[in-house]
Amino acid sequence: MKSAPRVVGLSVLLGTTLAISACSDPEQSANNDNLATDVDSSAEVLPDDNTTLSNTSTQSENTKLSADDEMINTLIRYRWVLVDALDDKGQPLLSLIDVKEQVTTSFNQRQSKNTLNYSVGCNTISAGYELKGDTLAIDNSMSTKMSCKDLDLVENRLNALMQGVSQVEFIDNEDSPTLTQTTDNAVTLFWRGKLTAKAKYGSKGETVFWAIDAQSTPCTSDSKQMCLQVRPIVYNDQGIKVHEGKRVAFAGRIDGYEHDENFEQVLRMHRYPLNPSNKLNSGNDQDSTQKDAKNNVQDSNLESSSDDYAYVLDTIVEQTSVQ
Repeated sequence: MKSAPRVVGLSVLLGTTLAISACSDPEQSANNDNLATDVDSSAEVLPDDNTTLSNTSTQSENTKLSADDEMINTLIRYRWVLVDALDDKGQPLLSLIDVKEQVTTSFNQRQSKNTLNYSVGCNTISAGYELKGDTLAIDNSMSTKMSCKDLDLVENRLNALMQGVSQVEFIDNEDSPTLTQTTDNAVTLFWRGKLTAKAKYGSKGETVFWAIDAQSTPCTSDSKQMCLQVRPIVYNDQGIKVHEGKRVAFAGRIDGYEHDENFEQVLRMHRYPLNPSNKLNSGNDQDSTQKDAKNNVQDSNLESSSDDYAYVLDTIVEQTSVQ
């Protein structure tokens, strides 16, 4: 017998997703898109000596980034995961090390404001920051208010360490850059960067929702390969499901997702085009997006879509046991 579904803040989650997607810049989805859903003149300058300069070169000079801004742009490209933590005597900080795989931080820049998000796997803590040379100054933080139970003490510890002034060192090790952060009380945090999906795929993607059946089936194109059975879902601004597509096969991979045949799940994902000719909807026109989604999620087979798009798991918003 199936148990009742566990929903993780779905109404709030979806409302936030759709509000964000409504502010992005729309682009038309490709006609062969199997999973469209809502989501998400050069002038001349004449100087005094009458020499003609192109507007491009003038803009380049005016927009040349400082070394600090270039470093911020580099840090923004990665999601940073904790790999080690040492106290002021060089001893391991076991409380953080024990959960290091889920201790993360990310640098952001919105409307010319620098913000930092960090977490131990429960609440998301946000703060403004300033980077000058190798000095990182982090302001007082704000946080969501979920109870973290066993993680409460670890979360408080990380929050205390992150605020204030730190010395940072960035080392670009190609696919695995490192960031060493030494806090004002001599605690050293070692972070490893993983390229964000936006940086990797060159776009911010769009948000899509899929219901995933517990049971996968052999793919029609290759019976030795198993395909997920998925149903695209459309929600309105209030987080209420307004449409569910037909069950179709998906042969691709969802980055960050491990399928468990003990559960039926609803996933929120970000989708990125691998083919430059495939453009994404951002959702500025919600009515149009909803209509397009209803028209396009009816396609009968998604096995080929894995070659056109990359899918990255954002969160599991609903999970139902099949046992």
